[in-house]
Amino acid sequence: LNIAINPLLIFGVGIFPDLGMHGAAVATVFARAVATLGAIALLMHKDLLTVSLQRLKDSVRNWSEIVRIAAPASLSTSLNPFALSLATAAVATLGQADVAAFGVATKVQSIAIVPLLALSSASAPFAGQNSGAGYTDRTRTMLFWCAGIAAAWAALTAVTFWFAGDLIASQFVSSEASADRLALYLSIVPLSWVGYGIVISLSSALNGLGRSLMALGFSGGRAMLLLAPAAWIGVTIGDFAGLAWGFLAANALSGAIALFAVWRLPLSEAREPSSCDDSETGG
Repeated sequence: LNIAINPLLIFGVGIFPDLGMHGAAVATVFARAVATLGAIALLMHKDLLTVSLQRLKDSVRNWSEIVRIAAPASLSTSLNPFALSLATAAVATLGQADVAAFGVATKVQSIAIVPLLALSSASAPFAGQNSGAGYTDRTRTMLFWCAGIAAAWAALTAVTFWFAGDLIASQFVSSEASADRLALYLSIVPLSWVGYGIVISLSSALNGLGRSLMALGFSGGRAMLLLAPAAWIGVTIGDFAGLAWGFLAANALSGAIALFAVWRLPLSEAREPSSCDDSETGG
């Protein structure tokens, strides 16, 4: 709905007014309002908004479990853009052309890694279902498959950007200096996305197993202990090229650590003592 309404209100198509950026904001608010009303209607239809003491007790217990997993997972999700902000601050010490190139690079990267994000989304329910049933070997095999798929995708994007990087850069930035830097970034960093894919797949699987703090350690550690410092060290040593090589090293190292963890971790489901009753285990 948001995608459909945006161009109508931004450009003023037909009976809709030409609101520009204000139209984008209106479209977003409208789409979210409709989605919220639809969600409330669905909850009412499923009789999930009925208030009772027993339901409230069940809800509090469920909310506590959700918060236990979701709080570290949410923090983990927010640390990656925060690390990129720190990297942007490092690039800002170089010059305007470098900042422009890095800004476009992150946008191109966000599109290129969508298949890796799909892997991570699938790994959580897969790990939860199989390890929850005691089949931890299936979860381990799945994560090794994720690593292989991530490696294949990273290789494909690396080859594509190696040969088409200059063309892509020329389409997104007008400055020749920015285009050169963007092409340089696209020729170095994409191969290391295999490491990023392994980390997010493992982190998502650990969230599915209820081990959210461990997941935070892998994803947050990559962002704050490797990526952000690598950006500043790289810029200090080798300017924009140093940044690209720093990103490659950070992704590669974090991926190697995550792959070792896939091999060594038990990958069993974390259970609260009170949750292991007969009703939930089928005993």
